[in-house]
Amino acid sequence: MISLYKLKSEDAKLLSNLKYEISKQNKIKFSNKKYNQIEKDKKYLTKEGNTYILLKDDDKQIGYFKFVKEDNGQTLEEAFLISEEYKEDAYKLFMRMAKDYLLKYPFYKLRDNLKDKVYGYDDLKSLKLADEGIAYVIVSYKASEGLVNLLRADGFKVITSYKNKSLDENIDDHPDLQVFKLNENTLICDKKLYLYYRSVFDFGINIITTELNIEKGYPHDCRLNNFLAKDYVFANPKAVDPIVLRETSDKKLVSIKQGYAKCSTVVINCDTIITSDKGIYKKSLEKNLDAYLIEQGNIRLEGYDYGFIGGTCGYRDKKLYFYGNLEGYAYKDDLMQILDKYDIECKYPKDCDFRDLGSIIFI
Repeated sequence: MISLYKLKSEDAKLLSNLKYEISKQNKIKFSNKKYNQIEKDKKYLTKEGNTYILLKDDDKQIGYFKFVKEDNGQTLEEAFLISEEYKEDAYKLFMRMAKDYLLKYPFYKLRDNLKDKVYGYDDLKSLKLADEGIAYVIVSYKASEGLVNLLRADGFKVITSYKNKSLDENIDDHPDLQVFKLNENTLICDKKLYLYYRSVFDFGINIITTELNIEKGYPHDCRLNNFLAKDYVFANPKAVDPIVLRETSDKKLVSIKQGYAKCSTVVINCDTIITSDKGIYKKSLEKNLDAYLIEQGNIRLEGYDYGFIGGTCGYRDKKLYFYGNLEGYAYKDDLMQILDKYDIECKYPKDCDFRDLGSIIFI
């Protein structure tokens, strides 16, 4: 599985070593003849307008792309792979992203250029690259205009979830059934939705795909509905996608019965949780997390008896954003008593009922 990463100045040694390996494997020459000159590559990485994208096959570095800034956008100046075996994968990767709002030009010549330019090509222009400083948030595509406007006013770029026809229509919008946030710049998404999420995020956001299909019915619909807290990942081992466990191997797994862990839980300050699930609550206390149990119910979720507290909101920088009007929540006072301990501000629109539309995910 190939993924893309934007290189920074501190990655100069990595880039130099990769160039050296490419040169050895393919017997080619780069414009900088001393391939392992780290300082020279550091200058390339820090030069305004230059952008390097590293290609990785799982943990193996397999190539890079160099973009330079021009008046009409970014132009691909160099593209090299460590081995010819990756040509087809590189081609497919960029084909999946060939959308009008990402690229001005199609890829019909890409296959030939991969052959003619020693695994490199240069006819791609205006590829959307990382825009430093953007704060993204993923919300349900059913979110109210009031919430979207509120988030935009606070400086967030709002990404709406995809209408996932593989799920029940009442939850086909839930972000926490489509995406798992691994860290501040990496997501794991439903493999069938990769094209959509890759197209709406720039290359500063790394996107990994699931191993299993996410489909209607338990446990197939909750493969990504897990959460991180402190040094732990909370998940039902029988429901979680294997990629989540692989990518969180540096954390300790807390095995729980609840398959919809994220739906059931609000995580604040990385080490504090609020949940309506007694099993999650008990396990959190055992792990010395600050944990609070709140009454279940009184949350609107179309097609179901009730929704869950984790699906009503999302946390960022001492603020908890809700999909609906918190004033209509029967257990508001209990919730506020907890949040006040941590000086957390609640923000919500008043144009819709208190509801569960799937966790709001900040990137």
